[in-house]
Amino acid sequence: MRKLERPAQPDWFGPFADEGRKELERLVDSVVGKELSPSYLRKTRLYDPRRMFEIKLCFHAASNGTCHACESPTDVEPAVLDQYRPMLFAGNERRDRTHPRHYWWLMYEWDNFQLLCPYCNRYKGSLFPVRSMRAPDRAVGEKLEAEGALLFNPFDSDLAHQFDLTGKGELLPMSEAAKVTIEVYNLNRPDLCASRHQLRKEVEDLTAAEGVATVGSRAEKATAIGLLKSLVAPAFAGAAGLVLQQAIGIRSSAQGPERESLPAGAAPQAAQRRPSARRAPKASADASKVRKAYETSWIRSVTIRDFGPIFDLDLAFPDPHENLEPWLGIVGENGVGKSTFLKAVALTLADEKEAARLVPNAGTWFNRASKRRGGFVEVSFSNGKKRRMNFSRHSRKFDYEGADLRIPVIAFGAYRITDRKGSARGLKTSGAIDNLFDPILPLQDAEKWLADTQELAAIDFCGLASNLKILMGLPVETQVTRNRGQIFFKRGENRLSLSEMSDGYRSVIGLAVHIMKHLAPDTPVMSEAEGTVLLDELELHLHPRWKVQIVGKLRELFPRVRFVISTHDPLCLRGLMKNESFAFRRDPETDRIVIAPLSLMPGMDIDDLLTGGWFGLGTTYDVETENMIRELGALQLKADSLQVRHDTKLEPREAQVLESLRSDLRAILPGFGGSHRELEALSDVARKSVPLAEVPSLDTDKLKSRLEEAFAKREPRP
Repeated sequence: MRKLERPAQPDWFGPFADEGRKELERLVDSVVGKELSPSYLRKTRLYDPRRMFEIKLCFHAASNGTCHACESPTDVEPAVLDQYRPMLFAGNERRDRTHPRHYWWLMYEWDNFQLLCPYCNRYKGSLFPVRSMRAPDRAVGEKLEAEGALLFNPFDSDLAHQFDLTGKGELLPMSEAAKVTIEVYNLNRPDLCASRHQLRKEVEDLTAAEGVATVGSRAEKATAIGLLKSLVAPAFAGAAGLVLQQAIGIRSSAQGPERESLPAGAAPQAAQRRPSARRAPKASADASKVRKAYETSWIRSVTIRDFGPIFDLDLAFPDPHENLEPWLGIVGENGVGKSTFLKAVALTLADEKEAARLVPNAGTWFNRASKRRGGFVEVSFSNGKKRRMNFSRHSRKFDYEGADLRIPVIAFGAYRITDRKGSARGLKTSGAIDNLFDPILPLQDAEKWLADTQELAAIDFCGLASNLKILMGLPVETQVTRNRGQIFFKRGENRLSLSEMSDGYRSVIGLAVHIMKHLAPDTPVMSEAEGTVLLDELELHLHPRWKVQIVGKLRELFPRVRFVISTHDPLCLRGLMKNESFAFRRDPETDRIVIAPLSLMPGMDIDDLLTGGWFGLGTTYDVETENMIRELGALQLKADSLQVRHDTKLEPREAQVLESLRSDLRAILPGFGGSHRELEALSDVARKSVPLAEVPSLDTDKLKSRLEEAFAKREPRP
């Protein structure tokens, strides 16, 4: 991290910000006593994404295209225009929610902008630790400075002697604020340390080649550092400066741990003496350790060996998006391991007692067709840690090793029955992941939990009520209240209780509230909640309109939660982003489950999705029409091949059937006819004549042979 020069404001920003502040104050004053959310503030009339993008360009240029925190190179997209003091829910730790409205009034302040890579942005979240009392509402200037911010501002903070660098590329703190900054942004992530380690080698080679290690006076050394910095790439420029100082001998090599007890802001004694030293300090035992109050992590990848019908499978999440965690969407026919994959992940993230309760005999999940002695499921996390679950055909229990991360995991099976008041079933309700393994377990009663004033505080209820309005697409002015164990939605004179809503609404609300309930112990603010949700057959119980919207709605409600979903319905693929969709299928030669990424192009309609090869459909027509098209295609292909070979033409009876089919199809399908449509018909024939799953395994000659064989067997109508 290094000090940067804040870019100049564009001429248009002043009037734009003044109008934005007025609109923002009007909006906030209209919801006094109610919970605010970032998405709510971004709906202001003047929150113009185009203007915000122009601001992002200014701050991107200020650091030569690098993250202001970790200094790694980042493109304008997916870099994040971040608020140094967060828009809402500022806290000294991740569970601190004592100031839910800090610092909304700084949303349009130029001095509060900074540019972060997606990784630093997600680690920071709404953390903003301070040494003193947090400033009052709408405070500016000296009142903000009096907080004693413990997070460095790259434009205002003096960073000259705040960090040191080990030989392995780890940053060592030289003050309390430096330690907090490293931990909040997780600046000692394995990939960053590796990059800084490589940079050290390059800089040391450069100093040796230029002969600057032997320069004499302090002034000469400073001049040499300035010249060498101009030769170093912008990425990790701050770290490069530390290496240069160490190499030339004007940087202290004192150990990091003894600095942590220094008063905040005080220069370490070793740094004051500045002894001549060319060695980098050794790594601190806890240099890469993040205190529990700041710790956060997400699933990064999953590796499976011999779990259920799966032999070998590796699947990773794509990179995070701006302010949104990535999802994984899985499609495929029945029996290709979609549910098995979800269960493997759930069991690996569960603790040993929970896993033993859900699966009394671990050996039943070993792949009986495997020749290996044992299997495993390994989950890698974004902080570089791993958790592995081992088992064999004779295992009674799963054996765990590696990280014991307690990130919330919520899992759903296909049925997702919602518990209702007065139910006489006598069934216990589902825990966090039970429903995935026992689908008859009903989800907990959403209304009962939301309406319980003892379990859910009023301020937390307001926040969750706002989330429900977003989920259901209700206007902002809709009031959500609770009274005598019931939840009511009121707009104007109309009032409707949750129990009076349709089963479709109740199903969606039950799903969302079940997630909220299991995330709430960490934080009742869903925009800040973190965890993993595993959801089998997302489309069940949903109206087509809900199927199209459900992914987008859940992403808006839980932006920091990673979802893994399976589905048979192309409508549910709406809302998934690039590199988030995968198809599970069986390889026709090995009969093993394999995965392939899906290329979902913008603008694809539902027919394109259904016939794209992922759902096994060659056409969406009814069976009789499809048979007519296939017969037409067979005859047309035969006629074309005879014409190319200058052979005999179709027999009169076949030619008559061909023309009759064309006529019948034009009557059934308006616009049918002509070369374009008939080419589509031939495409349908090809897809139906050779099973789609076999196409990738056939070379051109084999594919032609199979088609010819299929057409030869096809008898025209009498």
